[in-house]
Amino acid sequence: MDEDAPALQVLPGATPDNCAFIDLYYDPSVSPVPNMSTPFTINGLQFRLSRGESVRFAVPPGPAQVVPVPNFGRLFYDSMPRLDFVVHTGQTVTVFYRYSTFRRNPGSLTSRGLRDSRPPSRELSTKRSASSSVLLS
Repeated sequence: MDEDAPALQVLPGATPDNCAFIDLYYDPSVSPVPNMSTPFTINGLQFRLSRGESVRFAVPPGPAQVVPVPNFGRLFYDSMPRLDFVVHTGQTVTVFYRYSTFRRNPGSLTSRGLRDSRPPSRELSTKRSASSSVLLS
């Protein structure tokens, strides 16, 4: 197997002739605790991913759903990020997850890619200091 290729998990209903793919990527720039994995469900089946890990899921064509599962201190969120989409035979959808270190923030889940690898908290503090310097000038 190619070193850069993600691991493959086959979900029920996916066959070699009739499947689509979801590539799930866990952004390594932010992590809750070193070596801790985060649970996800894809079409209702639960899997775990560690930071920096990517896994390819073969899924049956049709509606698909990716949701991080609350764990530890994240049990009391009103909602979790969720992606719902429809996949067709042979199609690949890449999904990115970035953990958040902000309290009561479950992180972000997107199919558009991550803008950069800086943690969101650093990004926010940079924006705050830039706006503060404008106010002081």
